[in-house]
Amino acid sequence: MVPSHLRLPLRFVLRIFLHHRWRVAATVAGIATASLLILVQASFFFGFRDAVTAVPLRAKADLWVAASGFRYFDLTRQLSDRDYYQVIRHPAVVQATPLVARFAEWRRPDGGQELVQVIGFPLEADIDLPWNLPDEQRGALGLPDTAVVDAIYRDKLGLTDRDLSAEILGRRVRIAGTTTDIRSFSTAPLLFTEYRAAQSYGWIFGDQFSYLLVRLVPGSDLESTRTGLVALGNGELDVMTPAELADKTTAYWMRTTGAGLGLATGIAVALLIGSSIAGLSLHTMIQHYAEEYVCLRVIGASFPFVAAILVAQALLFMASASGIAVILANVLSRQIRAAGGTTLLPGWVSLATCAVLVAIGVAMALFSAHRIIIRAEGAAR
Repeated sequence: MVPSHLRLPLRFVLRIFLHHRWRVAATVAGIATASLLILVQASFFFGFRDAVTAVPLRAKADLWVAASGFRYFDLTRQLSDRDYYQVIRHPAVVQATPLVARFAEWRRPDGGQELVQVIGFPLEADIDLPWNLPDEQRGALGLPDTAVVDAIYRDKLGLTDRDLSAEILGRRVRIAGTTTDIRSFSTAPLLFTEYRAAQSYGWIFGDQFSYLLVRLVPGSDLESTRTGLVALGNGELDVMTPAELADKTTAYWMRTTGAGLGLATGIAVALLIGSSIAGLSLHTMIQHYAEEYVCLRVIGASFPFVAAILVAQALLFMASASGIAVILANVLSRQIRAAGGTTLLPGWVSLATCAVLVAIGVAMALFSAHRIIIRAEGAAR
């Protein structure tokens, strides 16, 4: 039920919507376009971050251990079995899983070459890699010289239904399964395979690997365990949470490539321009009916009453336009991602954008109400 003191303002606003449909539609379209600009730019930024942090944030681990001097996930110095035994000694560590992450040269069946990023791990380890892989295909990784890649990269790697084999460093590899929706920012597809096979593909000696994925005893203190592991490594190990590793990787790519910084700047510019367009579109609509609002004030309508009309108008405009923009942005983001792009639009980003635009609308409504009251008082004199 609508409170009685809001019924008349809402009725007034609804009449504007019904009797001036084309003007209302133009205003809503302008605000929706501005909102869409913000959301699409945001989807590219968060898609970029999702691509560069895909493995660290999805692998099941409480802590990641890397060689000291770690900068970003894609390239790191190798650890050895000695580091594994130092880590597993800690009483809070229940599991330490070695993981290989190395770039390798993929020789296509037609003789062409592509760069791939090999991710290798013991198949018996419970670390949730790779994700989005059908259960019936997961067992195929246990076969010799097999790997899994995302379906979107089949053409890039020269794979066909008749020929799913290629070579890495002269060693035969066969694609035994395909994942969905796993993207790579570096354009090198992620190739998931068994631990020993990954070592041979990446020119890694038998006792070396890239990371240790550490699982802790339930209830263990994370910070004290981290401190203990660093001490056991004698300063030769970097110990990070998945979020910290992801943040370092994101920061590295943003600084060195400029792509992330460009996308972040794009969001800021889109937010500034989009907010300005949305605010001006609403302001123009309000000013079109300014004389009517002034008349309301002159004949005795209170400031709260006039403000309630304008705020209700702003809420309806902003909410409807933002809703349209969110739907369009999600459809567009999914289409781009399905085509191989790196876009992602989290729900909280859509809600935050809507909240910002609604706040701008309310502020513009209150500002306009104040201006109308000043004009009405001038007319009354």
